Amino acid sequence: MKIYNSELLSLDECELIYNWFEDEKDVFKSSTENGESYISAHESNLPKDFPYVHKLLKDKIENKVFPLLSTPFNKLSVKTSFGCRYSMVTDPSMPCHYDGDDFTVLIYLNRGFIGGGTSFPLLKKVLTVTDVGVGNCVIFPGLDIKSWHGALPITKGIRYTISVRLSRESLFYRIKNSFKIFILMPFTFLFNKYPTLHTK
Repeated sequence: MKIYNSELLSLDECELIYNWFEDEKDVFKSSTENGESYISAHESNLPKDFPYVHKLLKDKIENKVFPLLSTPFNKLSVKTSFGCRYSMVTDPSMPCHYDGDDFTVLIYLNRGFIGGGTSFPLLKKVLTVTDVGVGNCVIFPGLDIKSWHGALPITKGIRYTISVRLSRESLFYRIKNSFKIFILMPFTFLFNKYPTLHTK
């Protein structure tokens, strides 16, 4: 499974978004909007709660990320986006899970916390903000079996990430993805309930 890296937001843009998120931190709630409650974190639906941020990300991704992934016969669209807020008061981490779309663009928004990182247990890989850089993103297929991932716990401070979901527009891929979701989603429950299944 290939993980792409790309520059996306400037440091000034990251600081602006971070401050805006903090000013409106009460909209970040644990919900089932983006998955089952046991794999949820404190999240915000950006198209609904921060539409200007969603529009900025959509424009940037179409210009910077789509050329890495899209072809004339394999067009992509931005499906949705959401922010995650990790703190010791709310959720310091997020359990491992699969994303239900073709690609995930995961943006690292800030420093100033201890711990954290994105773990890909089946790849034996952890990506931190030091690895990726503030304002930069990693892009990975959301429905590859090796893409099972989660947010490692922070132990101090506040960590923000933004997840943008991309979908292929082709009906063929939409049907194919429905089967992938049906097959992969039970693994999330099994891997979290029986960790030795993926640590052997």
